[in-house]
Amino acid sequence: MNSIILVIFLTLRLFSGSNETDPPIKVNFVYDEPVSGYTVTGVFYPFDEESETGQVELRFTPVGGGKTLVFSNIGKHKAGHRDWPQKFTGKNICDRLFQNDRRVPFVDGETLHWHYPSAQNRFWRESPLLYDAEFQFYDVDFDGQDEFLVNDYEKAHYGNGYTVYEITPNGFVLKTGKPFDHITNLTEFYPDKCQIVNPLYDDTDDRYIYTISKDGNTVTKAVKLQ
Repeated sequence: MNSIILVIFLTLRLFSGSNETDPPIKVNFVYDEPVSGYTVTGVFYPFDEESETGQVELRFTPVGGGKTLVFSNIGKHKAGHRDWPQKFTGKNICDRLFQNDRRVPFVDGETLHWHYPSAQNRFWRESPLLYDAEFQFYDVDFDGQDEFLVNDYEKAHYGNGYTVYEITPNGFVLKTGKPFDHITNLTEFYPDKCQIVNPLYDDTDDRYIYTISKDGNTVTKAVKLQ
């Protein structure tokens, strides 16, 4: 409960706009190489100067020119949790914050140069999801169009969890419902069959094979695995 109260307090402190609070810490960053055909820049707002989590604005500019896509979770909350802010973190953030076994506080206004992991950066070799990437473009619903996945960098026994967003002309839209709200490094994808198999988290969970419609909008079948 105390951790929930702390996160609420820091979020209000960062984004309330009140003159009675300190301005948020602003950490600029740029990926040194294009990612999926985009030049990627952004601003990370840590919850405090020694926090590995915060909120973010990401800007994706096509390398060959075109409309810039903007992803932002600033001021937004997790689905079904009005008091719990969406968080952003990742390996690049942790590598900057933790140096020589100690925390080195973020400096307001600093600019960081980040690297995007290679295609071999997998939790297990069959997974298409990159373990250390803060985000990834991947067609999780087999409709021929990539979705945008944000990595929670949980580093749990099942790897990391991924929040899925549709990329629309109006921006990034959260994709909800099973199996899309339960994507992890252990999720199995079978594009040729339009099927997703959810991982087994613990002894109380059941595994299902989900068959997805060709347009990616509907689960046409969910079969429990014995």
